[in-house]
Amino acid sequence: MKVIRRNVFETNSSSTHSISIKSGEINNSNLFVNYEDNKVHVKFGEYGWGYDKLRTQSERLSYVCTMLVETEGKNVLSVDEFYNTNGFKQINDLIASKCNCDGISFGELKMENYNWGDTNRVYLDFDGYIDHQSCEDYLNIDEFLKDWNVTLEEFIFNDGITVIIDNDNH
Repeated sequence: MKVIRRNVFETNSSSTHSISIKSGEINNSNLFVNYEDNKVHVKFGEYGWGYDKLRTQSERLSYVCTMLVETEGKNVLSVDEFYNTNGFKQINDLIASKCNCDGISFGELKMENYNWGDTNRVYLDFDGYIDHQSCEDYLNIDEFLKDWNVTLEEFIFNDGITVIIDNDNH
């Protein structure tokens, strides 16, 4: 459960992820395009207990791509299906346009089998995560962005946006 009160984000979890939004302009890309494949290589992050502040374009891109896998990657049955999700296409097309490149690359993604008791499931395996209470309310990237009232372009390229990851030990 989350409550927004006077611009303070609270949950009943021991960790919180919030977004600080200052008015600002969309900036030019500071993302590095790999000359070998003409793509921006994105590393997934581990966004759990914190403390951390994500201020750069590459940090915010990593966060939103990790959110993409945590939301839209939950129900895919193949890596190709993941690359055809609306969220991946939105991020890829935006980066391709803003960076004048061929889009984004995550490196190798693979499907894994999960067998536990009577549960057999295939899931998208990746090296990252977002704390469950910071992503479980979203089915896709659009819901995440709408909840914070920002566009994908603003989230990545407006340097007035900071993602704050904290916990109840501070």
